[in-house]
Amino acid sequence: MKISASTTLHPLARRSLKKLTLPEPIARYRKATTERINTNPYASEYGIYPCPNPIEVQAKYAKYLIEELKIQHGKVSFSAENILFTPGSIVAIDLLTRAFCEPLIDQICIQNPTFPAYRNYALGYDIEVVDVPLIGDYLNALNTDAIAAAKAKLTFICNPNNPVSSILSQEQLIDVLKQSSGLVIVDEAYIDFSEQDSSIKLITEYPNLVVLRTFSKAWGLAGLRIGVVIGEPSILYTLRLLLDPFSFTLPAQKAVADVLDNLDLVQSNVKRIKSERERLYLELEQISIVKRVYPSQTNFILVEFFNSSIVYESLVKANALVSDTSFQIKNSLRISISVREENERILGILKKIVY
Repeated sequence: MKISASTTLHPLARRSLKKLTLPEPIARYRKATTERINTNPYASEYGIYPCPNPIEVQAKYAKYLIEELKIQHGKVSFSAENILFTPGSIVAIDLLTRAFCEPLIDQICIQNPTFPAYRNYALGYDIEVVDVPLIGDYLNALNTDAIAAAKAKLTFICNPNNPVSSILSQEQLIDVLKQSSGLVIVDEAYIDFSEQDSSIKLITEYPNLVVLRTFSKAWGLAGLRIGVVIGEPSILYTLRLLLDPFSFTLPAQKAVADVLDNLDLVQSNVKRIKSERERLYLELEQISIVKRVYPSQTNFILVEFFNSSIVYESLVKANALVSDTSFQIKNSLRISISVREENERILGILKKIVY
C-alpha cells in the first residue's frame, strides 16, 4: 500500500481537517531516503528516522490477525491498509477525539465504570461526555437503547472492560454498531486474555467500527509504547493527519516484528497468566474480608471488599500490584495477575488482615 495525499478524508472528520494534507515524509515517501533526510550521516543505527510507512510490519500484523480470527482473504477485505500503529493505544484515543469531534458541538458516549482516558481527553477538548452506565449483575451488559439515543460522534466501549474485567457479547456490540450514526470504538487492550473472539472480524460489515489494540499487555512491550488502530482506511488517513509520522520508532518496529515471530512464547505466557487468574479467583472467594470477586477476562481481577481502604493501605505498604478503583466501584481494588510467588504473597497478606 502507498499512503498518499489523495487518500480520502473520512466524512465524519472535523471540518478543520479539510485544510490539512499529509506531511511530506508520508505523502512523498522514498524508501531508504526519507529516513535519512536532515540527520547526522556519521551517527549509529538510531541516527536515522523510523520508516513512516512501515508496510512490512503492518502486513505482518494483519497476517497475524487474519490467522487469529480465521479470516479468509477471499471473504473479508482485511490487510495492511486497515492497520495504523501509534505510541500506545492511549494516543489513539486522543487522536480519535481530536480528529472527529468538534469542540462545544459534538459528544462522546462512555459506559462507566470504564477507562478514564476517554472522558479526560473529551473534557480537555471541550467535548461533552454522555455516560450510559454498564448494567447487569457483573456489569457485563450495555444499555444499547440509551447509547443509541445519545447520538454521539464517538462511542467508546472498553471490551474486555477496565476496571471491571467483564466481557460484552458480540450481539450487544453489533446492536450498537447498527444503531450508531457515529464511530464505535471498541478498545480491546485486554482481548488476548479473553475467551471471546475479537470484534475485528466485524470491520468489513460495519465500516463505522474502530478497534484499538495494544502491545503493552499480553505482548509484553509496555516500555516501548505500541498501540494499534484497526479500521476502515479513510479513518486511518484522518488520524495520520494529526499523528507524528515518525512516532512508530525503530526499536518499536523491530520489537513488533520480533514478537510476531515468537508467537509460541507470547501464547505460553498468556496461558500461564490465565491459569494463575483462575487459581487466584478461587482463592480470593474464600477470604473473609472479600465481599465479591468479579469474573475476569483480563490479566487482573476486580475485588470488592467490605472496607477497601484498609486493604489498599496494607497492599501498598507491601508494594503489591494493586490499583484503587473505589472511585468507580465502591470498596473495590484491581489486583494484577503476577507470577505464582507474588500471587501467593498477596493472598497471604489478605488472609492476615482483620477489621
